[in-house]
Amino acid sequence: MKTPSFIICIFFVSINIALVAYSASRIEFNKRLPPKPAHILCYHDIDPAPQTQWARSPKMLLADFDLLKKSQVEVISLDTFINSTQNGLPLPEKWAVITFDDVTKGQFDYARPLLKEYKFPATFFAPTALVESGEPVISGFTGIMNWKELKALVDEGFQVASHGHTHSDLSALSGQMLKKEIRDSLLALASNLNVNEADVCLPFGLYRQEQEKLFIELGVRSIALTTTDHGSGEPGLMKIRRFEVKADTKSSTVLRTIIGAAP
Repeated sequence: MKTPSFIICIFFVSINIALVAYSASRIEFNKRLPPKPAHILCYHDIDPAPQTQWARSPKMLLADFDLLKKSQVEVISLDTFINSTQNGLPLPEKWAVITFDDVTKGQFDYARPLLKEYKFPATFFAPTALVESGEPVISGFTGIMNWKELKALVDEGFQVASHGHTHSDLSALSGQMLKKEIRDSLLALASNLNVNEADVCLPFGLYRQEQEKLFIELGVRSIALTTTDHGSGEPGLMKIRRFEVKADTKSSTVLRTIIGAAP
């Protein structure tokens, strides 16, 4: 008959083996996780009475900006970040990039004045076919900017870049369809705004890894991510990993994401 001490010993050995196995599984799991989005903020609609989780109130946006300013976070342009990274140039000790998806009316009416007040640069990603039709990305949004409003942003020094043409899920498109979607968007930006920067925000944050070569063929410099992240991938294509700021995201969380992130 086994003694109680022997049984206890077996019990603790079993526990240790289980913990080691669990830790190993977690390490392997973490290896598969994409890098944590950091430093680059992604906003969607700005609405005094948010209708969706993707809309942030002007009051909350003001709190975000105020906290960044008080915490001495230097807001730099997306172009500055890309050029610094590509050329090995140093970035500020505490920095952030501000981006807006879907070019909503609320961004123009509420975010634009705050950006100008705080002297923050920003990038606005436009789904160009929807700009032409006047149809917002989702019905709960405050509408969509027109070309005149987007031109005003460009004239004021903000970047307007591609969010696709029809805001289609790029991961579901064939190679030829993807090329048309991005090419049509870049042509619309060039003809309406005289904008030639080839930075693309992925609609729904989705794409397939094999599509990276197609982006490069189209002359795309960077793709902005929120959902899918296939790792380093093609060296000629820069991945812009972002933190999505939603309706209920605390401003302190926004700051902690930036300050606590690896550069």
